[in-house]
Amino acid sequence: HFYSPMRGLLVDGFDANTQHYGVDIAATNDQNVCAVLDGTVLMSGYTATHGYVIMVQHVGNLVTVYKHLSSVFKSESTKVKAGEVLGIAGKQGEKTKQPYLHFELWHKGTALDPRQYISF
Repeated sequence: HFYSPMRGLLVDGFDANTQHYGVDIAATNDQNVCAVLDGTVLMSGYTATHGYVIMVQHVGNLVTVYKHLSSVFKSESTKVKAGEVLGIAGKQGEKTKQPYLHFELWHKGTALDPRQYISF
């Protein structure tokens, strides 16, 4: 069972045809973003395109990606628990005017539609 990374309104859905490999969730200012499962942080850093980004490896060859964060609280190799706060949703990255979270779910290198597994 997955924990929701953040409660909010889905403003853009998964669409592999347009290479939008996740969902976008509208956020309020300073809204927490949480790990959906127990895991280990693979990457925690800043990119010009996506702002602060965290990637978490989970059992069963699952990886979750959290983009457009305004800040992150976990570093690489840190163990996290489901529901633990990873960072704060923000307006970081190119073309981002409103705070939101872009969330991706991957299994063995294949993007999955998070809406099939998680209630937002």
